[in-house]
Amino acid sequence: MIAVWGIVLGLVLGKVRGGTFENLGKLQLRWLVLAFVALGIQLLTFPTPWWAHPPLAEATRGWHLFSYALIVAFLGANRRLVPLWGIAAGVMMNLVVITANGGLMPTNPDALSASGNQEVAERLAQSREATLGNVVVMSADTRLNVLGDWLYLPQWIPFGDAFSLGDVALMVGVAWLIQRAMVSKHVQPPKTDSGWD
Repeated sequence: MIAVWGIVLGLVLGKVRGGTFENLGKLQLRWLVLAFVALGIQLLTFPTPWWAHPPLAEATRGWHLFSYALIVAFLGANRRLVPLWGIAAGVMMNLVVITANGGLMPTNPDALSASGNQEVAERLAQSREATLGNVVVMSADTRLNVLGDWLYLPQWIPFGDAFSLGDVALMVGVAWLIQRAMVSKHVQPPKTDSGWD
């Protein structure tokens, strides 16, 4: 949910810089449907207070990695749009740690609790295999914990959650893309002959 704050930050910066929502509406991204499908898959594999078990609890690891494959395809199709590089950096950081942990993101239950997700933190800590949805309890047995979900927003901030360094890069990339689109009259990926069109 940290990406929500990237959207908010981008809109604020865009307005401060004299940008308009009309310009934002002119932003053209190729294969955007892939990004929305990937987001939907991640929402359905991520544990939340609204369901005891994520709807895509079966084969969660595979679904999680598949969602990242869709995001990588979307980023590849728009690779000449420079602000997406920040998003790509965050995606790759998350993909590296998720792949290293068999399709799951190491998550610190204390960070979840501090962000206001106590119920999810308790279910994760009490789970038999130390996993819940697409996350695994961060421990000495998990790999690349520095890239896992150990950061958090305080619970008094809306959309609080545990998040990773990759999520921070992703948030910055989203903000960069939105504010740039708002201040540019025409923001779209250059035409190429690479077959992405």
